[in-house]
Amino acid sequence: MGMIVTPLGPIKLYVNEKEIKYRAVHYILDDRCRDLNGRYLIHYEYKKEYKKQKIKCCLPSFVTEGDIESDERLEAISFYDHFTKVTIGIEASFGMDEEYGYDYSGSYLSNGIEYETNSKTKSQTLLFAVSWIRPYTEENDHQTTTGADPYSMNSKIVNKFRQVDERAMLMWHDILLILNVELEERFSSFRSIALNYFESPVKFMISTLPEESHKHDEILKVTNRIIENNMLSDIENRLMTYKIVLEEYRSR
Repeated sequence: MGMIVTPLGPIKLYVNEKEIKYRAVHYILDDRCRDLNGRYLIHYEYKKEYKKQKIKCCLPSFVTEGDIESDERLEAISFYDHFTKVTIGIEASFGMDEEYGYDYSGSYLSNGIEYETNSKTKSQTLLFAVSWIRPYTEENDHQTTTGADPYSMNSKIVNKFRQVDERAMLMWHDILLILNVELEERFSSFRSIALNYFESPVKFMISTLPEESHKHDEILKVTNRIIENNMLSDIENRLMTYKIVLEEYRSR
């Protein structure tokens, strides 16, 4: 898929200062971070023969330095602007790598965060998690940190990357972006949409305000039309099955 574009600009990945393409999965929301507008997981396949590398994930177009937010097995950096908060996180413990069993280190940057591998780093999948919320408040500010914690996500997702047809993944992601724009323009009750294409059928989860539940049928009709109009004909039928779940928006 193409790069992630946040409200504060595009997310880019660099290896030893050379920009590279990446794949990202739109990760489903959960009860700890239901108010997020975006939550993605980027994976980078590191091979032992690469030896020393700096793998950087950043917001190159954003010039204001970020705020460091860390927790156990989590190093994260957040950026704020105009009621928007974007957080990038990795699984690491800077300065305590060996204590936590990591064979790599890392560092914070003015506009992002990076892994630093060495000659002892074994082949593995290195994960970056990106999340954002708009508007952020004192009550929901913490959700981007929770949402950008790769360690807290199901570890099986790494294998899922390899099982999902890449064409289908791209198709579902493009449809999600179209849905987000059109539903936001058409319905004042719409709050957010998340996608889980690791399930069968693929699941679209749409959050709406409870006081406008009378518009649910119309939202379902529009959503179905958009999905069907944007499906790729060459995707296997089993990957084209989907369902739509409407959920009541719960503010924090």
